[in-house]
Amino acid sequence: MDLGKIDWRQMALVGASSALTLVEPRRLTGWKRQAYWVAVSALVGAAASMDPDTAPVDTGEDGELNWYAYPPTMSSTEKAAVAFGAAGITFGLRDPLLALDAWSMRQLEACGVRHGRAWAAGVTAVAGAATCLVEAALRSRAGEVGETAPEDVVEPKELDDRVRQIVAEMLARTDDWGAPVLREQLASARQLPQTEQGVVRFVIDEEAPVVDVPDYWFPITGRADGDVFVMARIEDGRLCELFCESPDGETHPLPDELTFATGFPFGAW
Repeated sequence: MDLGKIDWRQMALVGASSALTLVEPRRLTGWKRQAYWVAVSALVGAAASMDPDTAPVDTGEDGELNWYAYPPTMSSTEKAAVAFGAAGITFGLRDPLLALDAWSMRQLEACGVRHGRAWAAGVTAVAGAATCLVEAALRSRAGEVGETAPEDVVEPKELDDRVRQIVAEMLARTDDWGAPVLREQLASARQLPQTEQGVVRFVIDEEAPVVDVPDYWFPITGRADGDVFVMARIEDGRLCELFCESPDGETHPLPDELTFATGFPFGAW
């Protein structure tokens, strides 16, 4: 498994959660108790507002990833609102949560579990780490499914003018979803020779910056007459492919005229 596919942000949250589980909050007083609940609230807020390091969760019969396997990410404003909201709710409910914690420890003692806090922290760490590793394995598998011909075998070429124009128009319509970084990538991007109509595979400079969320569909999509859609896929934080296809999966040459909107095709319009 590629260690680069592990979501280390999620791993950090698992470690912090396990550490806080070891603390007995009822023994804390004064500023220490307040600091404990601030830490717990901040952790909940960070977890709630963190964009998923998306892993494809659904494939078709042919093994190809379905378009809805890559959910959209939150904007910066939405992240802040979710983080503060989740943290505030957690801090406000600290007394009921403290009572629930005490009840949980009593139940463990009743079941004959000694050192209940250490046991609970261990379960949190093992379950969280296992989840991270499973998601990393799914991302590695997705990379294998979507693997293209090696770039050192097929010589890249300059981007076609129409390809550059379409992607530039998509990225110009928002500053969310990593658009500023993707615009930097596009400036020096090249493409592999097309092996099928309606599919353009990008080659991005290794020195170019990458988007924090590695795998997703960019949510600004183009639509042409006849329900033909143009969509850009991001993989490993870089522009990966541009697709032009209809809902039945048939690919088409890039249209001359497109209208752009926020949302996903095949029922999202």
